[in-house]
Amino acid sequence: MRLPERLYRKPLLSDDGHFRDSQELPRFSFEQENRPLVSTELLFHQWSGDEEATYDPRLNAIENALKMEQDIIITWDGPNDPMNPLNWSQSRKWVVTMLVSMFTFISPFSSTMVTPALPVIADDFGIPEGFMRQLVMTIFLLGYAQGPFVLAPLSEIYGRVTVLQYSNLIYLVFNTACGFAQTKEQMLAFRFLSGVGGAAPQALCNGVLADTWRKEERGKGQAIYGLLTWISPCVAPICGAYISQGATALFFLRETFAPAILAKKAKLVRKALKEIRNDVVVRTEFETSDRFSKILRKRLILPFIMMFTHPATQAPSIYRAYLYGVMYLMLSTFPFVFEEVYDMDVGPASLNYLSMCLGFMIGLQISHPLTDGLYARLKTYYNLKEGLPEFRVPPMLIAGILCPVGLFIYGWTAQAKAHWIAPNIGCVIVAIGMIIGFQCSQAYTTDAYEAKYAASAAAVGAFMRTMCGFSFPLFAMQMYSAGQPCVAVVLWAKAEGFEYERRAVAPRARIDNFNHLPISELIPGASITHSLAVSTNGPIQYLTSGILTLAWAAAKHLGRKCKMPYLSSQPKILIAGAGIGGLTAALSLHAVGFTDIQIFEASSTLTTLGVGINVQPSAVLILRNLGLLEALEKTGIQTAELNFYNRHGDSILSEKRGKHAGYAVPQFSIHRGEFQMLLLSAVKERLGEQAVHLNHALTGFEQTEKSITAQFSQRRDGAPAELSGIAGDVLIAADGINSTARRVLYPDEGPPRFSGRMLWRGCLERAPYLTGASMVWAGHADQKFIAYPISRRSEDKGKSLVNWIAELRIRGKNDKDLTPPKTDWTKAVDKSVFERPFESWKCGGLVMKDLIDRTEKVFEFPMSDRDPIEQWSFGRLTLMGDAAHAMYPIGSNGASQAIIDAETLAKHLKATASDVAAALKAYELERLPPTAKIVMANRANGPDHVLQMAEERAPDGFDNIYDVIPKEELDAIGTVYKKVAGFEMDSVNVKARETDGESEKLQLTSPKDWI
Repeated sequence: MRLPERLYRKPLLSDDGHFRDSQELPRFSFEQENRPLVSTELLFHQWSGDEEATYDPRLNAIENALKMEQDIIITWDGPNDPMNPLNWSQSRKWVVTMLVSMFTFISPFSSTMVTPALPVIADDFGIPEGFMRQLVMTIFLLGYAQGPFVLAPLSEIYGRVTVLQYSNLIYLVFNTACGFAQTKEQMLAFRFLSGVGGAAPQALCNGVLADTWRKEERGKGQAIYGLLTWISPCVAPICGAYISQGATALFFLRETFAPAILAKKAKLVRKALKEIRNDVVVRTEFETSDRFSKILRKRLILPFIMMFTHPATQAPSIYRAYLYGVMYLMLSTFPFVFEEVYDMDVGPASLNYLSMCLGFMIGLQISHPLTDGLYARLKTYYNLKEGLPEFRVPPMLIAGILCPVGLFIYGWTAQAKAHWIAPNIGCVIVAIGMIIGFQCSQAYTTDAYEAKYAASAAAVGAFMRTMCGFSFPLFAMQMYSAGQPCVAVVLWAKAEGFEYERRAVAPRARIDNFNHLPISELIPGASITHSLAVSTNGPIQYLTSGILTLAWAAAKHLGRKCKMPYLSSQPKILIAGAGIGGLTAALSLHAVGFTDIQIFEASSTLTTLGVGINVQPSAVLILRNLGLLEALEKTGIQTAELNFYNRHGDSILSEKRGKHAGYAVPQFSIHRGEFQMLLLSAVKERLGEQAVHLNHALTGFEQTEKSITAQFSQRRDGAPAELSGIAGDVLIAADGINSTARRVLYPDEGPPRFSGRMLWRGCLERAPYLTGASMVWAGHADQKFIAYPISRRSEDKGKSLVNWIAELRIRGKNDKDLTPPKTDWTKAVDKSVFERPFESWKCGGLVMKDLIDRTEKVFEFPMSDRDPIEQWSFGRLTLMGDAAHAMYPIGSNGASQAIIDAETLAKHLKATASDVAAALKAYELERLPPTAKIVMANRANGPDHVLQMAEERAPDGFDNIYDVIPKEELDAIGTVYKKVAGFEMDSVNVKARETDGESEKLQLTSPKDWI
């Protein structure tokens, strides 16, 4: 049972102004869309009236939920819930897999079992040779292709078993009716309808495998499923009759679809709670408030959306369809080759189909250990917790070699009338290649879409596969009309060889739930159309060639654009603010697969304004995973140490930073403007110039249940912006400490909260000091001086571009006026305002007065923040960065926290893209508590507290700091702050190992024009 601790929407400050610990805060109410997640463990407790017989705090939580009139959401009883099909025993998983796979075997049986009897059927019904006679065999596949588009979506509503049982009934009824057909029209109609009913297993088996098998072991189940799918059309002609004794096994099949299982659990919970409360809402975590008609419409449309807009579905499906069509094409040649060329009787000739079966069996023994073993090895090699779907693809190269080789052997040896065993050897080789290629491609689709959408994705593949099986034999006779069937087969082999040679040298790319392989690696394109053109003639063949060419070109184009195969459409994401937070959000969202992202910046131009900032390792790690580490290394300084001094120049503490301290990634000191331009360059390179809109200041927004519209004006004169109102699915307000969105949401909040301290900042290129990568922190709470180098380009010249900050208190600590003084941080100020108090300061090889005097321009910044607020996300809108948690620039954390916001937001939108409000709420729940703590920690001076301690305990200086502050106390201040701010070394390094190589897999690199 999961009862997550979540914050309540109340101010995070208590009445006395102190920050309240999150553990003291109650959970969200029902109206705030936070409901307890309850397991059926409560069913094992006895209830007596209003009291429990056995005390369990979880049951108290349920009682509280009932009192608060909350929904009870049913979920699994933890990760090891035995009801979860993923936790079933191996024997139960195999029983389910074999049962469903057997029905995948039986259904296609009907498609080719009539092959040996076609002459008899044709004589009985007066069907002429050619197209119509082949149609008797293949029309079953036409219905077999249509069925999954209805049956797969229905299985994602009602569960797998119910749909399998009813569709099997349809299959049995119309298959039996074929035996009583009186006309050829009845025969064709009954075979078509039996194909519709028999289509359920091929669509649902993929979903069952995703339901029951974990990725690391899924290859075994895929192998059995693939074998029986391919072996059935080859075995059927040998039998020549239909066997359905196993049909009743469907009624003993256990449900595997998680939503259907949890729905039964919810029903039990309702029954258990009925005596206590009959008005409480008990539902599963998969249920929504949508009407059934809307759910049904969405589900029925989904396979079509996948087929026409998802390259990750299109590419593998076309590839599998091609292989399946070639198999049916080969099967259609068997009667001619073995009955006419080798002069065999019908019975012995049909035994040659066993060669295909033998090849499939051998391929099974090769494919499942190969795919699962390679999957596990690649997951270990890339140090990933969970493998990627692309790990299923490499064995397809084996199929790329075996298929054309086998086709050559089959065609050449038959043409030369070699011993009959020779073409059978070719068939074995072809079958091995086909089953390996099919299984790898099918496993990729299952991994990419997971259980929730696997059946719909499989429906697309089933449709394409069976349509090829239906259509390929129809033009077989035209291919062989010149009396050279074996030459035609050789031409197909040449086409196969050309295609696989091209695929074998294609570049490697990442493929997962949010990315795609280059389509050229998976789909047969020009080679297929070439083979059709040279091997056939006539309008039908050229039309087919043209259709395949268009499909191939469209898929390649879509493949370069689409990165979210499971989404029916790309949500439109609007970002207000092109600062560090907004730009990083755009890059993070793009990295997880979103492409429709628009950024709106109030400024009319973006230039290298500002001075220095620091980026902590926790944020640098995120930037590394976005492919920006090389650009950062060429731009900023990898900070080596942080040195604290008192105002007399005595050393308080020297602390290693970044890689020098043992972190896996550096800490960077960098010019804020250059950092912003680096991010902007990456955004334009990845999303396009058109994604960034300047001179668009956010003025307001309106949202409905389905969209949000942001309103913009020109900041200079307030005139409507070029895009004065634009609708989207999400609005991310990254518009800074003076956020318009926050002002609209909290109209009574007022201006930022002034600390009473002013910052004067400047930059000066000079000779390096200390290590050349050292930060200097000197002074105390009311007077401070900070300096650090920020430019790699200056370092390469043997210089050091030093960013410095002079800080002074200009208002008393008890001054009740918290309104910041009016300043313009873009305009230089008179240095005489603040210079005098620092005239005698010297430390760390720096003379503060010299730095100030030699700096040409100095800018003024009031040190301000904002109180933590109770809520960031409102429907389709959320806040991030300074708009959400403006904080003092103490501890060098402002930019870093905005970058972490960006990654977290992208993660949750990726996980719950279909429910924007839930995704934004999940982001808020993860990020609001820690950032609120940092805001309050910075008000208490954060790591700078060591300066104030030294000032208070030894105002006149000291000889040994440990005589003033014990080492343990000194070290603890930094350790505690790193934990609060989320950049303690162990956690950063663990994440660094887990995500190592992520940017390479995503093919993300630093902007070319930057490096």
